Amino acid sequence: MHAAGQRRRARHGRTRGFSGEAAASRDDHTTLEALLSTLTQHYPHSLHLPSIHLLLAKTYHRLGDNQRAHDAVVHVLQTYSSHPSVPDALFLRAQLEEKTKHIAKAATTFRSLGDTYPQHELAKVAFQRSRQLLQRLPAAQRPRIDLEHEFNVLDSLIKARLW
Repeated sequence: MHAAGQRRRARHGRTRGFSGEAAASRDDHTTLEALLSTLTQHYPHSLHLPSIHLLLAKTYHRLGDNQRAHDAVVHVLQTYSSHPSVPDALFLRAQLEEKTKHIAKAATTFRSLGDTYPQHELAKVAFQRSRQLLQRLPAAQRPRIDLEHEFNVLDSLIKARLW
């Protein structure tokens, strides 16, 4: 019976990503929190954990709970720094920074996403948003341009065929 319970839990664990996406589409943070708690307790090394954390952060963001969204994004970025969801987490973090009027910080985060992940589908949008935000800042608050860095970024965008 113990083995049957483990198999049942394993089957249930494989479907968690789908139920997490369904809960997120309904902005059902309670279900996502319960799912996350169960996964953390029974499957602490699950590859679904970063994705569920990010779904929860996006849900909090859509619901206007910016502090909880920020905390969830920070957790993803600090705990799962090499997971494929990191670019999406950086994008959300930049959006949250912008929403809380930290324009220079948001521009830097958008820029960092594009610099670090130039081939990611969000890189082009992140670069554009960074430029837009920097233009809103007074000239004295804008960072100085590093031409070598700019050429390196341009080169990586060309290689990614995003320019």
